[in-house]
Formats: sequence, structure tokens, C-alpha cells
Amino acid sequence: MEKEQGAGILFYQTKPVKRVVLLMRDQKHPNPDKDLPYPGMLDIPGGHRDEGESFAECIVREIAEEWTDLRTGKPFKLEGFSLFEMLEDNKTIQAVFYKEMDFDLTDIDYHEGAALVLMNEPAAMRTEIAYGCTELLRRFFKSQFMRG
Repeated sequence: MEKEQGAGILFYQTKPVKRVVLLMRDQKHPNPDKDLPYPGMLDIPGGHRDEGESFAECIVREIAEEWTDLRTGKPFKLEGFSLFEMLEDNKTIQAVFYKEMDFDLTDIDYHEGAALVLMNEPAAMRTEIAYGCTELLRRFFKSQFMRG
């Protein structure tokens, strides 16, 4: 069985406090014949990799499909991001990227879930994040990128 593959991104800020952007998963799957995994939970923005697509191409496409940049009225153009970690288990391979925020949440129309939220480290550590990503967030908050 081939592993599911995907990519996510941690948009972050260090001032005025250290926070990351998470999304609230909608209650319904975009395909009405399927159930949405982890409904109503917080998650890292991202999605599944298409065949022939690199992990970086995946995250650029996923963000463009799911976010509209209200400053331009166009799909959000993700640039200048870097790889944080590659995660692999028995079922999945995920690339997790990071980028310092150069936007406000009010600049984004997020149209594939319930909402985007900024979450600080203490709140993130008290919250169960979809797909078991609480430990990933713990590592990110402790990383050099968040020392700002």
C-alpha cells in the first residue's frame, strides 16, 4: 500500500507574542460522500500531494486553492518558505514548511474550513491538534525560528 503524502505550513509571528496560524476544520468533507477526519479540530494549513507534484508545489497549490488574498483579490501566492520537518509513519509522509507571517488574518478569505486562528504556545500545548500535530507544534515553538 502506498503512503498518503501531503504538505503543511506553519505561518508564524514572534511579536507581539509567538503565535502560529492554525485552521479550524469544517464539519463536512468537500466531497459529500466522505466523512471529514478530525471535524471541528484545529489543524495545520495544507493538504494532499497530487501525483507528480513536489511537496513544495503541493503547499503552494493548496494555499492558493484554499485562501484568497483580500489585498489583491487573487489566490494567496505563497513564496519564500522553507522546510521545517519531514514526518513519516506507517501510513503517511508529510512535509512541514514554515514562513514568517507577512499578512494579517483579516487579509485572508479562507474558504475550505471554518476559520483561521492565531494560537500561542501555551494554548497550542493544551489543545489536541488534528493528526497528532501537537508535538510538532511543541518542536516548532522551541525551534530557532521562534526565538525572534
